[in-house]
This record gives sequence, C-alpha cells and structure tokens, in this order.
Amino acid sequence: RNIFMLEGDDAVWHLMRVAGGLDSLVVGEGQILSQVRQCHLHSIEEDGCGGKVLSRLLNNAVAAGERGRGENALSKGGGGISSAAG
Repeated sequence: RNIFMLEGDDAVWHLMRVAGGLDSLVVGEGQILSQVRQCHLHSIEEDGCGGKVLSRLLNNAVAAGERGRGENALSKGGGGISSAAG
C-alpha cells in the first residue's frame, strides 16, 4: 500500500495543491476539489470532528481551488481520468 503522512507546512501546501488540481493524476481534475469541499462541510457540522483551525484550512483550500480553476485553463480540461484515457 502507498500511504504517506505530512505535517505542518508540508501538509498545508499539499492540500492547497490538491484542491487546486495541481497535484493530481490528471492535472486540473475537479473531483478532488469536490471531495475537499465535502470534507469541509462535514467538519463544520455539529457532530463533525473539525475545530476552528481545520475548518479555516479547508475553507481556504476550497476557495483557493475554486479561484485557481476559475483563473486558469484547468477547468477547461477533460474531466478526469476517464476523459484522459479516451
């Protein structure tokens, strides 16, 4: 199995790159941003496990991902792995 753990600044930068579609199997793929958004929404629910720091981090990652996709040609790409394979 391939698993890795990051801490501190490395974890923050990785989250931002993933949410922005820059660190993905297919650059610009939007599914990961959707998953980060769902994670943020879950973290702010009453029974969610996120605190203020995690909530703000995920909120900023979603905002950065949306801004990056809107300002670049990333969102005009295919749609993910299936379109890259075809």
